Amino acid sequence: MEVDILKEEPVSGRKKAENAGVAIAPLPVATDAAMTGSSPRTPFKPPVSIRLNNNSLTHIDDLDKALDAVFVTPARLQWIDLSGNAIESLRASSFLPYLELTTVHLHANELCKYTDIDGLAVLTKLRHLTLHGNPVEEKKHYRNYTIYHIPSLLELDFSCVTKLDRERAETWSITYRKKLARRRGEDVDD
Repeated sequence: MEVDILKEEPVSGRKKAENAGVAIAPLPVATDAAMTGSSPRTPFKPPVSIRLNNNSLTHIDDLDKALDAVFVTPARLQWIDLSGNAIESLRASSFLPYLELTTVHLHANELCKYTDIDGLAVLTKLRHLTLHGNPVEEKKHYRNYTIYHIPSLLELDFSCVTKLDRERAETWSITYRKKLARRRGEDVDD
């Protein structure tokens, strides 16, 4: 039997149980005020995520417009998958409206410059990042550069960032950062 995913309605566990003749009673919920004597807390808001992978995207310059059309509060975005596209560069401001992001998948794109990584440095809550499969991964100091510029990372390219990785990134920054800045034409204090 072939199932058309667009026409099928998902069935919740509650419906399945009701159809099986099982009675489901709602659990009593104690309010914060009743438990603590304080005012009620704000309701839980589930994480916001979106998959935009494998869509032949070449840029994300209008990402904010697209997310505004999909989400009520796009600034709450915590997880985004942009992998498997053809994104060639990231503007420094691309992710600025999404400071809640903790996971960004950008693997298998066409990012080739360290400046593309710089745009991700504004994401102070970023814990998981994938960039493998991009030309920038072939650069000599790619891992050190990325870990140094995004210190909040716990995982890079599905590999844990260890204490040794952080020490290497710090040593790299002392040794090579000035050299890299000179290549970019930036002023460097000696």
